[in-house]
Amino acid sequence: MKMNKTCATTKSVRLQGSEVASISEFSFIVQLRLFSVNRFFCAGSIISNKHILTAAHCIFQLDNGKTDIWIIAGSQKLSDNEGTSYYVQEMYLHPEFEGLTIGSQPEHNDIAVLAVRGFIIFNQQINKIDLPTQDITRGSSVILCGWGATSYPPTQFSNVLQKAKVTVVNCQILASEDQICTFDHEKRAIHGDSGGPVVGDGKLVGIISYGFPWISDEPDRHSNIFKHLDFINSVINF
Repeated sequence: MKMNKTCATTKSVRLQGSEVASISEFSFIVQLRLFSVNRFFCAGSIISNKHILTAAHCIFQLDNGKTDIWIIAGSQKLSDNEGTSYYVQEMYLHPEFEGLTIGSQPEHNDIAVLAVRGFIIFNQQINKIDLPTQDITRGSSVILCGWGATSYPPTQFSNVLQKAKVTVVNCQILASEDQICTFDHEKRAIHGDSGGPVVGDGKLVGIISYGFPWISDEPDRHSNIFKHLDFINSVINF
């Protein structure tokens, strides 16, 4: 996957140097689509039978808000019709998310919860992922997953779900306290991966936020789920 950094209607991020992933292995991942044009723009993760976790920068500039978001679960490919669709009932952006910087980077609190209409029906290809009970540590191996472009500059999304194993690195000087960083010379987040999962030990430890695929030694940034558990729980337990 290669990934980059911006909002749903412009850029996002993808896994370069990745391999094909099965939907049964990542049954919690969903596609976010613009209903009005049936266009994929970001990914998300199922965290309950009602809620999806994604990046705030994916949705904060949508003209029609929740009425134009369509969730597709249980589908490995962007092009097939095998998944189950859900409409979004409510959107909850982190109250301290401040939008994008001049460089189109969401610096802080890049996290949002979507509540679907009705309830998500779980099966072999559609399920939830657990949230972490402790913070991720530097040196840990994690997996990024998404439909982002396979090369840079990005020209189109990957039709097939991709995954890439990367390492959590120290980036306190470069990133905010509510972010984690990952790095691999061959595997980077890129256009199309935004909002997708960062998985460690079977838990959702991060949300893909942005990266710099054109800079060889720059780590990718992700929202740290453990640092945002209070916000998440305040929404899903409302």
